[in-house]
Amino acid sequence: MSYPFENEKIVEVVYTNPERDTIEIIWADPENDSEFLSFCGEASDVSLQKWLSANEYTDEVIYDATRDKNAVDSKNFHQMVSAYSKPFLNKIAADYEERYKEYDQSMSEKVTKLEEHWRNRFREISELKGLENQLEAQIFDQVSVEFGSTPNPKKTLRRAIMKSSEIIEAILEQNSNEEELFKAKLAIFEIENIKKSKDRELKTAIRKSKTLFELFATLNGKI
Repeated sequence: MSYPFENEKIVEVVYTNPERDTIEIIWADPENDSEFLSFCGEASDVSLQKWLSANEYTDEVIYDATRDKNAVDSKNFHQMVSAYSKPFLNKIAADYEERYKEYDQSMSEKVTKLEEHWRNRFREISELKGLENQLEAQIFDQVSVEFGSTPNPKKTLRRAIMKSSEIIEAILEQNSNEEELFKAKLAIFEIENIKKSKDRELKTAIRKSKTLFELFATLNGKI
């Protein structure tokens, strides 16, 4: 039996599957050296085995050639995948970086708002604590005047201070309550000093106060 590759320039003889039962023979096209032709045959074919033996293509030689070809094909495949996937991966990385920046900026803004909120809260509490201290001092002076050397002036003072603490707790709870704030403003405008006052800025500040803390701070020293 004759084969088309006989007397041709053989380029490669390899197995085409792991079972090594099919052999592929590749040779250069005699009319065009840049083109290649191939033939596949059963490894058990007697005529093919005779040709392989005559041309010193033993099982070991074919196996080594197959291994080398697979290594080259694998390398070429990975290079091709890398070349095609690189732009896609770069786009994913760019999108991820952009989203991370947006998330980081969003979190920074939230942290800034929280910090501002708690700074304001701390300032309000500090101001309220100062008012509490002033109230305690006034109560102490009043108790001292009214009771003098009573048997237990401290007990009387503690009761008065407990009442002031209850008032302060109530203010804390209703600090941003619009209805309570409105009632407080009405009550303040009924105070004689405020009612007769010609200080327009003070009255405007009272109307624009957004919390009870802000309202009391506006009245500090005005009543």
